[in-house]
Amino acid sequence: MKNESTNLLMQKLQKNEADPDTKILVRKVINVENLQVAYEKWRWDGVVGESLIFESNDVSGLSEEELIELLRKNELMEEITQYTTKFTEDGLLFVNFNFVVV
Repeated sequence: MKNESTNLLMQKLQKNEADPDTKILVRKVINVENLQVAYEKWRWDGVVGESLIFESNDVSGLSEEELIELLRKNELMEEITQYTTKFTEDGLLFVNFNFVVV
């Protein structure tokens, strides 16, 4: 089941490719509290950032505050001062954070 979930998440990511000006530096699937989550590090328009990408259904019972607290508790977002969230039409939730101007 884990591989099937990972494959589905990666397929959705490939369909939902980033803006052509965005360069994905790292993409991998990680486990957060038994959820398969994609991690990306990217560069766009002089900014480097990170994203954690969830299947929307996996976190539909959590408020935005609860989701961010979950990520902080798991030491994925401990240094965050700013973040954005974005839902896609194909059922993904992007949490973008750690923005650095380069």
